[in-house]
Amino acid sequence: MSGKTDIITDGQAVVRVYNNTDLFKLHVGSGDMLSSIIGTFVAIEDDYFEAAQVAAAVFATAGEIVASRMDVPLAGSFGPQLIDELHLISVADVEKNAQFD
Repeated sequence: MSGKTDIITDGQAVVRVYNNTDLFKLHVGSGDMLSSIIGTFVAIEDDYFEAAQVAAAVFATAGEIVASRMDVPLAGSFGPQLIDELHLISVADVEKNAQFD
């Protein structure tokens, strides 16, 4: 389930990934983007639960970075900048900013 908190489960374990921006809910297609990113991570990681966790953390972190740089947070500007940030984001960015339990 995706939203302010993304909930990931394998049917037994549960992880929550938190994102600190409301812009995902305003940007049509954010859920589709996250699904695509999860699919990409699953293609290269045998542990699907881990892949989904990391993918959600990367996506949330990218969104938070974009939102923090926007003077005026507008949904129409958020989408293109999110795509750019997903290209630029580093492991260090995710390790520093990702929030999950």
